[in-house]
Amino acid sequence: MAVVGMMMGLLMMAIQYIRESARIVHCTSHLAQIGHSLSNHHTAKTHLPHAVKWKGMGEPLGKGKNPPGTFDYVSLHKGTDKLYSNWIIEILPFMEEENVWTMFKRQSPIGDTIHEDARSIDIAVLKCPSDPHNDEDNHFQRDALVKDKGYARANYGMNGGTNKYCLTNNADPKKAAACKDGFTVIGQDMEKNTTAIWGSGIGGLNKTFNFGHFSNGISNTVAVEELMAGSHAIDRRGVWALGFPSSSITICHKEGPNSNVEDVINGCDEIYAIIGKSTIPCAAGINKHKRATARSHHKDGVHVLMADGSVHFINDEVESKVWDRMHRRDARDGDDLIDLNFE
Repeated sequence: MAVVGMMMGLLMMAIQYIRESARIVHCTSHLAQIGHSLSNHHTAKTHLPHAVKWKGMGEPLGKGKNPPGTFDYVSLHKGTDKLYSNWIIEILPFMEEENVWTMFKRQSPIGDTIHEDARSIDIAVLKCPSDPHNDEDNHFQRDALVKDKGYARANYGMNGGTNKYCLTNNADPKKAAACKDGFTVIGQDMEKNTTAIWGSGIGGLNKTFNFGHFSNGISNTVAVEELMAGSHAIDRRGVWALGFPSSSITICHKEGPNSNVEDVINGCDEIYAIIGKSTIPCAAGINKHKRATARSHHKDGVHVLMADGSVHFINDEVESKVWDRMHRRDARDGDDLIDLNFE
């Protein structure tokens, strides 16, 4: 009986391994398809998509101390939504999802009710089968007070850059001097006239790049990487139609993949109150969006899509300087280019 039990245990482990291997094949295949779509977008438009498109100047919340994109106006009930598109919406026509793309009205923000049907569509290629929380029964509820079809989940985020969360050209000289390796902003009055923000990644807020900007080389630069879908309806991680960090963008994550830092700074209390303690750092729906790292349910690492279209598995133990360099399209003065030598 003991031998039979041991054999059954080994058989179950083998079955689980085979199933996860099959899920990984689909996960990497989906990333490769996204890479093909990005390449086609670049060919057609001569540039990669925006990480997020935003309308309405500046960020009045917080008296201009935070850049646009930090707050979600819909979740906070603070007026009109400023999000009009993001990189996934922009590549829909190149993913054979023209029908979904035409459902979005470019003159209206994503939060408008006319987009409810579009943003709630579950798109298979945007999901990694290894994630147990990305199904149609766990849509994100952006406005916790209004129950609707919600926002469908996804598992892939654009590389927005591993930069420090500060602005290198802040209007305050002291703050600007203290900000090394921060984000660049057009419009120094954060409350009134900020029009674009970008870091070391492949796209920014109201900012696009083309392959000519990749002095690090497109084969050495991460374009898209895995994200975990939120485990609760008010956890905004892994949401394809939202252009927020942790929803469809990664930023400020020098620590590496699957790190033990929160995906949204000061964003765990509300989630803990609802679902209890979690071993996975959480992301509340109503807090500041200042950081988001690559995460997955795979063992020991995440898959990344490089700008050249290749897909690779990066171990959680990757050196932080290598991880940081992989997320920089441009070489800084004094930097050594890293040849990753993927096997």
